[in-house]
This record gives sequence, C-alpha cells and structure tokens, in this order.
Amino acid sequence: LLILPWGFILTWIARIFAWTLLGPWMKIFDIYVVKDYYRTRAELAADPTIEEPDIDALFADSKYTLLAKKVRIAAEDAIKLKDMREHRFGMYSQKTPAFDDSRFPSIPLPQSTARPFDPSGSEGIEYKYLEKDECSFNYLPGQKLRGTMVHIRAEEDGDDEASVVDKDD
Repeated sequence: LLILPWGFILTWIARIFAWTLLGPWMKIFDIYVVKDYYRTRAELAADPTIEEPDIDALFADSKYTLLAKKVRIAAEDAIKLKDMREHRFGMYSQKTPAFDDSRFPSIPLPQSTARPFDPSGSEGIEYKYLEKDECSFNYLPGQKLRGTMVHIRAEEDGDDEASVVDKDD
C-alpha cells in the first residue's frame, strides 16, 4: 500500500468524480428531467397573477434620487479629502494602524516579573530627574483633516479628543 502513488490516484479519482457530476451531459439532464419542476420566462410572463417589479419607477423615486445624491457627494468628498491630504502632506501620508499587528507580538512571558520603581537608588543606581526647563516636548500634529470646501487639521478645529496635549508638562 505504501508503494502506490496515492497523490496521483486521488487526483484522478477526484477528476473522474467531478466530470461525472458536472460534465456537459448535465445540460441534457436539465432539459429532460429538471425542466418539469421549473417554469420558463415565457410561462411566467403569460401568467397574470405574477407581476414584474417596475425597476424604472423605483429608480425614479425621490428617496432613491436623494440617496444617490448623498452617495455621490460622499464619494466626491472622499476623493477631495484624499487629494487635499496628498497636496498638504505629500506622498508620505499614511494610515497608522490602531493596534499592534507586528509579526512577533510582544506578549510577556509568565516567568517575567516587575517591581515598583524606587527613585532612591537603593540598588546602586542613582536616578537624576530633569527639571521642567530641561525637558523638551515636541508636539507632532496628525494628518487628519476636517471640512468640506476648505480643509483644516482636526487638531486646529478642536473637536478631536486624541489631539489634546498638555503642553505645560
């Protein structure tokens, strides 16, 4: 049994099975056997109890027209916003992932430990705290834009909660 080429045999069994069930003779089977169970388009059109929906009337409805206008405006705004972001920030504008999707996730091991920070330097290491004037904080505004005709940064608008930065610290 181990000498037989099982990959080759199983491939040809699957091919024969597929051709048997899905071969061109299924059209003949459909004409002579399945046809009795379903009605044709001509039979359905001749039946007065079946009404075809009026698709043109649906598209001419004011709700659909208003919805189509909103979709078109939203698409135009998205294209305009993308072009404005590229004009303002250059071709280096990128979408930053909101979660860590790195190849090797940084999950701590069960045997790892953590201790509270001791600023007194009891372990022979002395820590030096910087004064406020020695610290430098660089605020980097994001690339999110708001507005329809004139785009401004979301941080300038003051609505973005993530952009609130305490500049005194």
